[in-house]
Amino acid sequence: MTMNDHRPTTTIDLFGMYPAHDARMRYLIRLTATVAEDRLGEPSVRVGWETFLRQLDRHHSTEDAALWPLVRTAVEDPADLAILDEMEAEHEGIEELLSKMEAGIANSAGGLQLRSDVDAPAAALDTHFTHEEQVALPARRPHRRRTGVGGIRRGNAQTQRASRRDWETAR
Repeated sequence: MTMNDHRPTTTIDLFGMYPAHDARMRYLIRLTATVAEDRLGEPSVRVGWETFLRQLDRHHSTEDAALWPLVRTAVEDPADLAILDEMEAEHEGIEELLSKMEAGIANSAGGLQLRSDVDAPAAALDTHFTHEEQVALPARRPHRRRTGVGGIRRGNAQTQRASRRDWETAR
């Protein structure tokens, strides 16, 4: 017996997605400030950047290899399946922007071009995270949708926490 035996096998717990997205956006906000302050040469900035890349890669790789295939088995609407295709395509686009950003950080040239190289993936990630949270994550719960594929918003993390507490109490 494991600690998850009491949970239905169809449950996909996505609560951790919200703080993961928030953490990555906080890092990009700090990186933007670092670029503006011309502090890219500091060793802690490089370590932070490498950590960010590793965590984001792990996050998106896990979604593409494990989460989205599982969600695909739970949805039937072709529109929901198209949304999952959009998520994977967005991941690829973000990777391209991050590669450009990596090159700008590596040469530490600074200036307006580097700011642009930092701002572009930050904006793309913000758009992607919002799209994922407002459209893709609700697709995995079609029986709980309020309107169309949307309905679950960032602000509903408290509802998700409450449901998790309900599960903990019920077992």
